[in-house]
Parts: sequence; structure tokens; C-alpha cells
Amino acid sequence: MTESVLLRLCRAQANLAETVIQPWMREHDAGARARLIESMLPRLIDLGAVLRELHAAVWKDLVGGGVREVQSLGEDLQQMWADALAFLGGVRANGRECLAQGYAIDRFDELERVVEALEQVREEHGARWPWIDQETVARSKADIAAGRCYRAKDVLDALRNPNH
Repeated sequence: MTESVLLRLCRAQANLAETVIQPWMREHDAGARARLIESMLPRLIDLGAVLRELHAAVWKDLVGGGVREVQSLGEDLQQMWADALAFLGGVRANGRECLAQGYAIDRFDELERVVEALEQVREEHGARWPWIDQETVARSKADIAAGRCYRAKDVLDALRNPNH
């Protein structure tokens, strides 16, 4: 499945960036942080592009019937968006602080747009993902137990013979 491969790649890239950048920013002054952020911006912008690519691929697979574990994938993605935004938001906050202190960061506006785009992706995911809530599952089980459902064979027969 496309989404599982991309999800693993995104996690690996985000973890590597987080492991390298966050400790470094805690230990250095604003000038050094500005230079680090500027040097890492191409990779961070690429990370944002890969995360958006993942979003598109997952929806394509979902609509195409290629996602088997809808709920768990949705939860994994929700956590990944939160983690990525926490990390990139932290870099953005550090960058804003550096800018406020007079340090220039070339292409910082692109990072701002990446974070904004990922915030939109996270919101869309939460709102549109076909979440399975426990109340719906309980109602469905009760309907099945009470016989208020159609057998798959009956549905397929009806689809094959629309005049019936």
C-alpha cells in the first residue's frame, strides 16, 4: 500500500530532523539558530512536500478501496500530523524569534506556508476521514443480531438483476 510506505518514510524523515535540529536549537543563541534554520529550510520544505504527497496518496488509496485498516491508519496519520506540526511549529517559532531579534532567514516565508498547509491537511483529515465510532459499531451489531440487514448474496443478486 502506498500510504504505509510513505507513512514510514515521513516518520523517518521527521524523526531524523527532530533528533538533529531540536537539541541544537536549545543549545545555541539566536544567530546560530537562524543560520541552522536557514541551512535546513530546503529539507524542511521538502518534508512538508512529502507530507502533502502522503495526504494525497492516502486519499487516493482510500477512495480506490486500497485501505484495509481505515481506523488505525486514520489514527496513525492524525498522530503524524500532530507530531510533524509540533516539530515544524517549533522550528517556525524559533525562526520568528530570530527574525524579531534582527537575524535574517532566507526563504523563511516558505516554511510559514508549509506549516500553514500542514495545518489545513490536519484539519481536513480530522473532519473528512471516515472515522468509525463505537456507537455506530454497536448499532450495526444490534441490527445484524436482530436480522435488520441484507445478506451480501442478496445485494449482489439485486445488482446483477436490476429488473427484479
